[in-house]
Amino acid sequence: MIVAQDRQMAIDLIEEAVMAGARRHTACAVLEITVRTLQRWQKALQDENTLADQRKAAAAGRTPANKLSEEERGEILRISNSAEFRSLPPSQIVPRLADEGTYVASESSFSKVVCKATLWKRRIFSGADPLPRTIAAFWAFISMLSLRAMASAMSILDAKKR
Repeated sequence: MIVAQDRQMAIDLIEEAVMAGARRHTACAVLEITVRTLQRWQKALQDENTLADQRKAAAAGRTPANKLSEEERGEILRISNSAEFRSLPPSQIVPRLADEGTYVASESSFSKVVCKATLWKRRIFSGADPLPRTIAAFWAFISMLSLRAMASAMSILDAKKR
């Protein structure tokens, strides 16, 4: 983005070059701007006597058409905290709802709402009961023992071959 003072200087330089006989598009090309940009700057200067960037001011008053309403946010939080979906991430919640024929919001919208409601960390740690972790640890331990037993059995068989 070009500062208002630099825009004014560019307008003055281009007008000076045009008065000296240069073509407007050539003078604009030297400064690496388009003729349309020059026209927009000149119009802004005539209309409001300022060259400030008005894009941010224009965007401040608008709200996106696809912005979630408070009711939709509440529905997302209600679904995310329900017993059925409490321990699931949005990447699994949305497809399950789609299988049921229900569409509330996209996965990214689910993630944003849950994260903004600061439920994300609680969801990770308070998902399902600790029982599956215990079972997973148990089976990991059993598989480790199996591997050790298999390794010792292989070493015994290898020793017998010699």
